[in-house]
Amino acid sequence: MDLSIDVFKTIDRIMNRKQNNCPFVKNANEILVSKDIVYRESDAKVCKLDAYVMPKDEGLYPVVFYIHGGGFVAGGKKYRRGVANWYASNGFFVVNVDHGLCPDYKFPQPVIHLADALNWVVDHAQELRLDLDKLIVAGDSAGAYYAALLAVTAYNKKLQSLFEVKPKTTFKAAVLNCGLYDIQAVLKKKYITLIDKKVFSNFTGVEIDKFDKYKYKEACIPANFVTKKFPPTFLIYAQKDMFCGGQAERLIEIFKENDVYFERVFSSSVTSNHCYCLNWKDGDAVLANTLTMDFLQRFLNGNIKR
Repeated sequence: MDLSIDVFKTIDRIMNRKQNNCPFVKNANEILVSKDIVYRESDAKVCKLDAYVMPKDEGLYPVVFYIHGGGFVAGGKKYRRGVANWYASNGFFVVNVDHGLCPDYKFPQPVIHLADALNWVVDHAQELRLDLDKLIVAGDSAGAYYAALLAVTAYNKKLQSLFEVKPKTTFKAAVLNCGLYDIQAVLKKKYITLIDKKVFSNFTGVEIDKFDKYKYKEACIPANFVTKKFPPTFLIYAQKDMFCGGQAERLIEIFKENDVYFERVFSSSVTSNHCYCLNWKDGDAVLANTLTMDFLQRFLNGNIKR
């Protein structure tokens, strides 16, 4: 029995109905969903994606490449149907991705999976009428971590060599929701729970006290590789986040140091906590999602650039 895995699986089950009945999806019956598309044959059991699109007669689709959360050990694309439908109803082609979960697939294997999923998007861009100049990476919680890491890997040759991946494109914008961006900052906290320790060991394959000798010590921290090449970003966070408190603020410091364009929205209420915007109807959630879509529409219109 692994309490850390049980906790995150329980969260998915409890929140499933609320998070996946998005009240703001327009014309849901018109959204075409293609499920369980295998993007990596060697790991076909876990490397699948769902594609969501509101069909139109002509023109290219902007793309949202969405990565689910779940504490690195749980979650799945099936728990992000609501957000995928929401993006699709607003005109995006949504790639809702599954990848190998820890501890069965330890770091950096999930990143390798996601890089393959990104290349699947590139390889099918012409037939699916995808606009790679309007390619957005998005994710929540652990998914926001992977989104940030995949974004830097897409332009960083050192990481590409270390992970043995070859991304065929880069992201042009990002939406990061309550993510973890600097693991080392978390480990410096005085109060590390048993769940934190177990999640870390499941993720890396090493214990916390062995982190200094971990092969991927630097590479597993997205914040280490942020440069001005990082895509324009919309950050969503909770000031009193029970899982990722202080992480967005840390990333904001790094964005400012590297002249990365970003916008943000945050909640200061205890009740609007981790990934609160997925609750949809709450006041803080409505504001966060309204501002997210406003950011993306301005990006699509060419009003937000590097």
